[in-house]
Amino acid sequence: LLTAPNWGNFEPHGDLEALLEAYNTAAAESGAPRGEVMVYRHTWLGRTEADALEYFDDMVNEYNHYLALTQTGPGAGTREARLKARDVGEQVEFVEAGRVVAATESPSSDNLWEKYSDPVLSTADKMIERFRAMEAMGVDHLACLIAWGQPVEAVVAQMELMAEQVLPAFAERGRA
Repeated sequence: LLTAPNWGNFEPHGDLEALLEAYNTAAAESGAPRGEVMVYRHTWLGRTEADALEYFDDMVNEYNHYLALTQTGPGAGTREARLKARDVGEQVEFVEAGRVVAATESPSSDNLWEKYSDPVLSTADKMIERFRAMEAMGVDHLACLIAWGQPVEAVVAQMELMAEQVLPAFAERGRA
């Protein structure tokens, strides 16, 4: 099972838990072995909380383009609406004069950690805490999206910082 935030990002706490519960129940009822679970998260590691939010506006821009392509958005409200299967074959108009017309959502970075399971824009200690909580829920693998419009040099530096400060916390268990 691969699960990503159902709105591209800005996934409220509780959605992942609900998806995992449904998956685990279906796996148990099927009698087949439970497959592994990979979760996809937008991440940016900072040495400080302010550093972690340096590219927040770039992430919002990526989010608005995703919303334009999927015609979904946070306005749908309920967890059931966010987690339901999407229709196949729906026509969506999101291109005008050869360009994607982005949505215009403007989420705030205020209390991001407290409000959302994704994105994970924080310091190493908090990021490790969030990833360990996911591991405890039954997540086997984590894919971190760390490139959404930042300069290439910043993305490379981010990979190095993650390797230095976050991945060692999981290496002793062969999870890095």
